[in-house]
Amino acid sequence: VRLPTIYVDDLTRGLLALQDAPESALKEPEHGYAIPGVSFTAEELFKEIRFHVPDFQHQLEIDQNMNTFAKLWPNTLSPAEPLRDLGYAPSVGFRELIFKVLIAHRDRLAT
Repeated sequence: VRLPTIYVDDLTRGLLALQDAPESALKEPEHGYAIPGVSFTAEELFKEIRFHVPDFQHQLEIDQNMNTFAKLWPNTLSPAEPLRDLGYAPSVGFRELIFKVLIAHRDRLAT
C-alpha cells in the first residue's frame, strides 16, 4: 500500500501559503487543499533505510484493521491545485525526508 506523508517543514510552508493566499485565488471547493509531500510503500521505506543503515532489519506484521484503513486512503495527493492556487510545491523529496528523520532519530537517541 502506497501512502502519502509530508515533512513538517513542507507542511508548515503549505499551511502558511494557504493562510496568506488571497481568497480570490482559492479555487477549490470550501477552499480546502490537501498539502502534498511524498508517497511510498513500506518496502520502499525499508530499502531507503537500509541505504543509510545497511544492517537495518525489519519484520513486517500486517494488522488487518489498519491495512483496511490504509487501502481507503489515497495513494498520492495531487500537487496541481496547491501549486496553481498557493504557489506551493513540496521541497523535501523521499530520500531527503528519510535522511532527515534518521538524523533526528539518531540525535534524539544521543541525548
